[in-house]
Amino acid sequence: MPGLAQWFAFEDYAEVEQAVRALKELRITEFRTLFSWADWMREGGEAWFDWFVGKLAEVPNIRLLPCIFYTPSQLSMQDADGKRKTSYPPEDASAYAEFVEVMIKKYGKHFDWVQIWNEPNWKPYWDESLDPDWSIYADMARQAAAAAHAHKKKVALGGVTPLEIQWFTRMEEKGLLRHIDAVCFHFAPSWPLQHRRWFPIETEMHSLRALLAGLGRNCEVWMDESGISTNTPEDHDEQKLEQEQIRFFDMLAKVSADRTYWFCLFDQKTGTLTDDMINTGKEIDTTAFHFGILRTDGTKKPLYEHWKELAHPGRSVKSKRS
Repeated sequence: MPGLAQWFAFEDYAEVEQAVRALKELRITEFRTLFSWADWMREGGEAWFDWFVGKLAEVPNIRLLPCIFYTPSQLSMQDADGKRKTSYPPEDASAYAEFVEVMIKKYGKHFDWVQIWNEPNWKPYWDESLDPDWSIYADMARQAAAAAHAHKKKVALGGVTPLEIQWFTRMEEKGLLRHIDAVCFHFAPSWPLQHRRWFPIETEMHSLRALLAGLGRNCEVWMDESGISTNTPEDHDEQKLEQEQIRFFDMLAKVSADRTYWFCLFDQKTGTLTDDMINTGKEIDTTAFHFGILRTDGTKKPLYEHWKELAHPGRSVKSKRS
């Protein structure tokens, strides 16, 4: 069974409560979630972290995978116009490692791994215009990995999207991969195209494993976000796409990844202002709003019921839309 990935907006207590109920019902034991460095620095940030991490810890046997990213604007580099964004590298790369260490000291009993950043090859999350060869990123990640290992935690690099082999080659050249325990990529073929088209999932997997073998690196390979949307610009047949979502989920059980996470639990409401939009100043394709297994009105998609059946073998659960 895959794990589940879901971010929570700052102080969205209701959504966390709803998520905890779902995680218990689906018997989720591996949960990847955002530990926002930017949110931590907000007024009330530490109290918010204490509350949401504590609530998630109520789920029996759960292990978190904290994905630690978003530069606080007051700590980020400035662009030529003097602007600061959460997607900009920090002015002091060591500050990120210090934050990783704080997270481990405060919440480390709930996780065995830490994940460094998310989608570092995508401009809305890491703006390469201020770090064109990813030297700052590599230095920051190296320091953070050292801090995590000093506290006996393993380290995964946040998934790239789409998979770019040359990006990992560059990280090897910068001396980063020797400090990493798992490398990750995202696989969501209905996601709006970013740099190139999606290839078959095992083709992606084999190409990354081949590169790591050639480099002499024994990292695990994860798909830390995988999923399919139930509404796309090309196809609005929700019922058909909901069945395709189930088929895609079942296919993941046959994939040779060392670990997979389904993206995600909740659909997003149309019109939601996301960090992608803030950092790029552009609207994003609404396909991204329909990867969840719970609709915005709280009703369950067929995949939710399918997952529940698998989590409770021998118990019949009928799929219904209410």
